[in-house]
Amino acid sequence: YNDFDNIIKETTNPKSTLDTYGATLVGDSTARMVRQQMRSLIFGVSSTPGTTYQTLSQLGFTLDQTGVLSLDETKLDTALQTGVDDIAKMFTGGYNKLSVYSGLPAGLAGDAVKKLTNLLSATGPILTKSQNATKENTNYQAQLTKLQTRMDALLARYQKQFAAMDSLVGSVNSQKTSLKATFDGMMATYTNK
Repeated sequence: YNDFDNIIKETTNPKSTLDTYGATLVGDSTARMVRQQMRSLIFGVSSTPGTTYQTLSQLGFTLDQTGVLSLDETKLDTALQTGVDDIAKMFTGGYNKLSVYSGLPAGLAGDAVKKLTNLLSATGPILTKSQNATKENTNYQAQLTKLQTRMDALLARYQKQFAAMDSLVGSVNSQKTSLKATFDGMMATYTNK
């Protein structure tokens, strides 16, 4: 859970400095939804609560102020010594080998399997988001290719115009030099008289 939560924090943090995936999901609703569902697995009430134990927090699982999941092993040991059957019911619903497709309550473990199966399925939000991102990336690449083609054509046109302007400036400079020489020659003729 802590590794998962760290990845979500880094991908949704606009100030993340990680090169690979930092700040890649800033403001992304799917990332927030997946994080919330994972938290609900950890801190939600079991679909098959026991008499004494209904949540993982009652077994010693807690989040600290920074969001790190930790375990009070003493509390867990005490719970296992006094209510192992209750804990088993909380986790499994008292069923062995219950199918993901069963409509029966399946306890925390079964709920986790169902939630994760839904999140990771072919029609689930994670794969859908990934497919949409791939499509957007393909569209952006196509747009970049079109833009590059337009920029190349514009550059070629500007280079051609610059070459024509440079030639024109050279011609005007040549005419200027010729006219100056003519005027200088005329001035020399009039001043020598």
